[in-house]
Amino acid sequence: MKAFSVLLVAVLAAGLLASAFAGDEPGERCPFGCLAVEDPVCGFYRGVHRTFSNSCIMDLENCVKRQYWRKVADCACVPPALAPGK
Repeated sequence: MKAFSVLLVAVLAAGLLASAFAGDEPGERCPFGCLAVEDPVCGFYRGVHRTFSNSCIMDLENCVKRQYWRKVADCACVPPALAPGK
């Protein structure tokens, strides 16, 4: 009985380890796609602003590259030198 319990724990541990490394392909880890619709959004991550063609593309980038871009504007990013009031 003890040997069976040890074997069961080993099999479960191996399964958990395998699942931790599964999904390294973008299609497996991020099971969605985006339409080529131009509806720009401005994202911000680690001190950088970046324009994405739409919010879905930004979400896909976050998923594939394991980043955390967050939408800060529903338009293309404006360079600071061109921002109103400058």
